[in-house]
Amino acid sequence: MNTKSLSKHYGTLSAAERLSLLMAAGARGDDVEHARVVAAAPWETWRVPDTFGRALAFLAVFGQHRMERLELAALFFKTSALADSATEPLATRLRDAARLYGYLVRVHG
Repeated sequence: MNTKSLSKHYGTLSAAERLSLLMAAGARGDDVEHARVVAAAPWETWRVPDTFGRALAFLAVFGQHRMERLELAALFFKTSALADSATEPLATRLRDAARLYGYLVRVHG
């Protein structure tokens, strides 16, 4: 499909439609199309308090920390389930690993 001829209509698209096109172009690795969609989007100016940037950074760090804790919790439950279904001596090693993951969940809280 020739998207160059369609690009002249990108300015009439809604923000949601442009986002869909941006994601599709990114998934295809089409940098040229991505640049066309970005160039067609109108710019907005926002006024925010001076703490906005730091609050946004804190939110990103908090989200990353939470995902890491959830991953440790998932590993704890997975190794616990594997330990319950395994035979010795593997079951002992899996219980030890589950205890380690439980400890890591607790200390990274």
